[in-house]
Amino acid sequence: ELKVGSGSIYLNNIDKQLFLQLNEQYLLYGPTNKLYLHNIIKKNNLRFDVSISYGEDLIFNFMYYKFINKISITDAVSYFYVQDNGESLSKKYFENKFETAKKIHFTLLGFFDHINFVDTKSYQLLYGRLFDDVYNSLFLINNPKFKKTNVNAFRYIKSILKDSELSNCIKYADTSMYSKKIVSIIKCRSTILFL
Repeated sequence: ELKVGSGSIYLNNIDKQLFLQLNEQYLLYGPTNKLYLHNIIKKNNLRFDVSISYGEDLIFNFMYYKFINKISITDAVSYFYVQDNGESLSKKYFENKFETAKKIHFTLLGFFDHINFVDTKSYQLLYGRLFDDVYNSLFLINNPKFKKTNVNAFRYIKSILKDSELSNCIKYADTSMYSKKIVSIIKCRSTILFL
């Protein structure tokens, strides 16, 4: 495993292993560990997507990365993140979780294509992330808040299982860490077995 320290990533000649490690450790996602150039944001009219409740910072960052030549990294600690907040966005219920996950996925996929990371390892990372969202989204029907929305659970599950990106998720994702039974149901795309 690489040790992330001070230095730079040049986006026109990326150290792929370091970039993928930063991505896997979520260091490229949130805005709180970054400084941005205001003129790039203003010139390219970059804004957070206010139509979604989470992931808008990730989408913003990867749009921003398309307009810069390098990312400078420091190992200085200047921010502390407390993870015991039960009301944090990462723990909240989202009715449209899968739709948002796909929006994030296509943003990442577009950027990886932009920097020419179109290999198996990159796809394993990207489709593994989306598979995790598929897996978790399918269980929203057990959430009392989901049931209270009067959303048709059958249609919701069917829309996920029939999604065209699911084939790539199954092809590239490492499913060994998930329930074999659930993975089998996802692979055969059986809506009935989820109800």
